[in-house]
Parts: sequence; structure tokens; C-alpha cells
Amino acid sequence: MRTYLALLVIIPLFAVSAKAQTASLKMRFVADTEERKHLPANQKEVDGLQSEPSGKSLVIDANTKGIKNLIVYMVPDRDFEVPKRQSKPVNHTVTLTPQMELTPRVTIARTGDSLHYAQQVAISFNPNVMFLNNEVSQINPWPAKLKFAEPSPVPIRCDINPNFRAFLVVLDHSFAAVSDEQGNLLIENLPIGASLTLKAWHEAGQIREAKIGGERTSWSRGRFKIDLKPGVNDLGEVAIPVR
Repeated sequence: MRTYLALLVIIPLFAVSAKAQTASLKMRFVADTEERKHLPANQKEVDGLQSEPSGKSLVIDANTKGIKNLIVYMVPDRDFEVPKRQSKPVNHTVTLTPQMELTPRVTIARTGDSLHYAQQVAISFNPNVMFLNNEVSQINPWPAKLKFAEPSPVPIRCDINPNFRAFLVVLDHSFAAVSDEQGNLLIENLPIGASLTLKAWHEAGQIREAKIGGERTSWSRGRFKIDLKPGVNDLGEVAIPVR
């Protein structure tokens, strides 16, 4: 009986300790248009995100300046050991809506998950996923298995109507997130004890720099390193140049 009681005490303590050894990364992406006001006379544009005429590729909240659908995901170093998956595979659905849009605009999946499409409007629709590593290029009504990680977000397009567009991120880990309508983004259960490399990506252009706390920093190919502490690591507002 004494041994049994001792185990009841030790196990909860171990669970709390293990949970404390992970970290969360929190940030809010906002549009920075100030650079356009200070351009030299011979420079017409500033590097940054740029919206297409339809306005669907770059969605910025009018009140908060938050940037929607900006993706951040970890780029594992060669010696990084990917944790074993604890959750069951997920079946993701990309839907063609009556507004003639594919939703969600961004889908983050993990290897082993499945993908299929649905449509809420009766029109000709032939989706094509521009995979690099996975063999399936045409999504059928039944789920398509995602066997391999992709090196970058891949577009989902329609062969009949090229204006239908969405993006798929396939990773062999779960350390990724996409910003919401106000630009908020949270990645949970990140490992600590090493400098992690993360990449910021948006369909509207390359992210080469950002302002954090008012200080400009270079992000080569959208990548930045961060040392995480246990608990919540809040970077606050991260301003991205917008043309």
C-alpha cells in the first residue's frame, strides 16, 4: 500500500515537470506602411507584401492592421529529433463556397493526415495540388494521404478557374500556426534548450525584414532564430512591410 501511494504522488509531479519544459510562442503580425513615406526619390517601392487587385491574397484588418493568413513554422535543424506523434491523423477538408472561394485559405497538416475537397456550389471544379514531394496531384472526393513533408507551402488551384486558390502546409511536426483576422498567432508545446529556426511565410510576397518593439531586424528568406524560455514567450507586435 505504501508503494502504491508513493507512485500516486510521483506521477503527477513528473507530469507537471514535463509540461513546464515546453514553451509557447505568441506574436501579432501587423501591416507597416510607414516605409512608403520615407522612400528616396529614385526608389518607387519598398520591399514587402503586396496585394493583388482582387484583394483576397493580402487581408488586413481595417481597425487593428492585423495581417491574416501569415504562416510561421519551425525549420528543423539536421540534429533535431522530431517528437513522436501523440494525436490521431486528421482528415482536412478544403471547400469551394458559394462566394467562389476556397476555404480555409491556409491548411496546416502533418504527415499521416489526409486531404479532400468539398463544394457547396454546383459548378465545374477540378482542384490541383502543386505537390513537390507527395505523389498525388489531383484530389479526389475521397481523402488523399499526405505521406511526406513539403519544403514550403504548396498552392491548391483549380484547373478550370485559376482564381480559386488556397495553400497547404505539410510538415513532419506540429510546430506551426497561421495568423487570425487580427494577426494573432500562437505556436504551443515548442521544445526549449536550443535555438530554434522558424520561418514566416505569406502568399503576398517574401518577408525579409520585420520590426519588433520598434527595432528593425532582417529575416533572411523569412527565417529567424529564437531562444525560448519555459512558458509563454510573447514577441508582441511584429510589423511587416506592406506595399
